[in-house]
Amino acid sequence: MDASPVEPYNVKINKNIFFKKKYADLANQFIIAPIAFVTMGAVGDESRDFIEDLSERISGETGESRKGYYMQQRLYIALQRGDSAAVLGWLKRSEVEDA
Repeated sequence: MDASPVEPYNVKINKNIFFKKKYADLANQFIIAPIAFVTMGAVGDESRDFIEDLSERISGETGESRKGYYMQQRLYIALQRGDSAAVLGWLKRSEVEDA
């Protein structure tokens, strides 16, 4: 069985553990959450939970229920644009290599 699909997951887990240990002394004053997005990948559970919590807090502080939703929309649209740019850049590069 090929271990390559498992390896990125293990790297992600190890980085999250390192991140939490590194900033453990700040955890009593701040919310510490790693936010990372992989090109053409899904948002991780912790990242998604943090973004949803932040959206709720924004809505609660402003009194405007849609403010947090708008922030989420802008973030995910920016991610889609980044994914598109990555795909277009890859396509351009592969066209040059094929020539």
